[in-house]
Amino acid sequence: LFFFSGHQANIQNRYHTTLVTSSNMIVHPAAYALLLLSFQPHPAYGKIPTNISKKGQNEASDVSKIRPTRKLRLDRNSDEGNDTAASVDIGRGKASKNDKGGRVRNDNKSDDAAGNVDVDEVDDSDQGDSNTGLVDILGDRESKQEPPTIWPTYVPSPFVSDAPYIITPTIVTHSNCAPIGSRPRPPGPPKKTPKPTPEIVTDTLMPSKDDKSSPVTFRRGNLQKDVPKFGFKVTEGMAVRPLAKAGFTVALGNEQKSELRFHSSPDGAAIIPLDDGYVYVSNSEMGQGEGGVYGIYFDHDGNVMDYKMLLSGTTRNCSGGTTPWGTFVSCEEYGNGQCWQVDPDPLGKHHPSPEKTKLGGDGGNFEAVACDDRNLEQPIFFVTEDLKAGTLRRYTPPLTIPGTDAGWDALHAEGGTTEYLVFLDDNSFVWSCDEWLGRYSQEKHFPNVEGIVFREGLLYFVSKRTSQLYVLDLDNGTYTVSSTKDYSLYKGEFKNRPDQLAKNNGEFLYFTEEGGRTPGVYAIDAEGQSYAIFEAYDTKYFNDETTGLAFSPDGTKMYACFQDCGCEVSGEIDCGCLFVFWRTDGRSFDGATLGLKFHKTGGV
Repeated sequence: LFFFSGHQANIQNRYHTTLVTSSNMIVHPAAYALLLLSFQPHPAYGKIPTNISKKGQNEASDVSKIRPTRKLRLDRNSDEGNDTAASVDIGRGKASKNDKGGRVRNDNKSDDAAGNVDVDEVDDSDQGDSNTGLVDILGDRESKQEPPTIWPTYVPSPFVSDAPYIITPTIVTHSNCAPIGSRPRPPGPPKKTPKPTPEIVTDTLMPSKDDKSSPVTFRRGNLQKDVPKFGFKVTEGMAVRPLAKAGFTVALGNEQKSELRFHSSPDGAAIIPLDDGYVYVSNSEMGQGEGGVYGIYFDHDGNVMDYKMLLSGTTRNCSGGTTPWGTFVSCEEYGNGQCWQVDPDPLGKHHPSPEKTKLGGDGGNFEAVACDDRNLEQPIFFVTEDLKAGTLRRYTPPLTIPGTDAGWDALHAEGGTTEYLVFLDDNSFVWSCDEWLGRYSQEKHFPNVEGIVFREGLLYFVSKRTSQLYVLDLDNGTYTVSSTKDYSLYKGEFKNRPDQLAKNNGEFLYFTEEGGRTPGVYAIDAEGQSYAIFEAYDTKYFNDETTGLAFSPDGTKMYACFQDCGCEVSGEIDCGCLFVFWRTDGRSFDGATLGLKFHKTGGV
């Protein structure tokens, strides 16, 4: 096929240009076509458009212009931060314990059978595609992976979003549930008109809401009292003492000790009043079936009377919430987690037998629970999920006996309805029975939801991924968003991820903090002004998190934990400690305070 006649030819392919030259070379057109075919790249790299000019040269397009037009779906494990090769907690800078095969401390704190890497602390952007397997996020929660695809196929898509799993949804009406929008509910009591906020005057005493004769000594936000013994600072006019340390027995008020050692990895908590005092109910976030719920029992004066286990055999009990009938709901935070109802009252009918509720459905990475208790016959429950493409659920239990307040069975009876929060573009929201739509909305607007509380028609919750506080007006269907990183503090700093939320008996909303060098507890008032209540500074608390925030029934005592509390290995039996704080003037934490006048610049 080749004839030599002193000509030369340029042969181009995807990678380079080969110059073939000779003193007498003629390339026959048929041979030239064969040469072009021999230099074609593998079809997996994409089709390269070609054009044979009149001169017989192949003009291939620039390969740099060939780009995928959509992201590959990420494997579910990439979001949960799991790694099967190592056991390292990068965020905390500590080794992590393998609990019977592996304990994972990561953004979603999900179980992993082999290792532990806190991916979210390393790179929170979720950039970079994975072709390790395509996972249906609404499918098998065991995260079964398909074999890797050798050559990815790039398909044009009109939708570009930060949500890698879900295409743009279409809002439709489903025949088996209520139309998109808020479901009708029995009307609650008339909405209260907020009382005007009294003027704050510099360095003077505010009118006291508490009937106390002692002078006010508490100056909210003035974080100047150093407690070097414990390695943190507290607000002026506060006192603190330790109550319990993981791995040690609890000192009781009768100069005796508890039979059980205080549980490891204390997390979400709540205070529940009892006839003879109250109980501090606390979760243990241990993995591999070693979690559970525990109770520290106090008399009316705050003396510790007992400590006992209330639920065992569960996994990663993270947070939860209370019910109007005086029980605690504890939520598991792993792929197949559930929410369990626990009766902490030793005299209660269901005290010996905790029970799985309907709140968790088919399972999930559940976090916290709040309850709209304005209609005691049919209270409505809200459940958060600490997952990027999770859901914020609204559960309406069946109406059992009209005219009778709901009780234990409301969370276990058949016939309840689960709906999912969906944000619209005009700062309004709806509740949808479409789980897919709910997951899309959470991933786009409020990923990885943590704490949640309800008060007077408003639902508050936070996203640790966006560091934002969301407030839903449940009666009007609107919402507002603010950044917790914008809070201006007189003393202290709140620069890391918000975690749990708590309300006392007044206007303040309290936050705990996950990560950073100074984890603590903070508060904002009705006007949005923020205050530091206490803050750790000792190096042993670096990248720790404050948990277990709760207030005594009269609001005068505040309880809070550090989940690691200086332990060497996260998740060991010695991780965690509980403190009690109180105002030295004996008032409620939401009560009267020495005034601080905040200026617009953030000064005082």
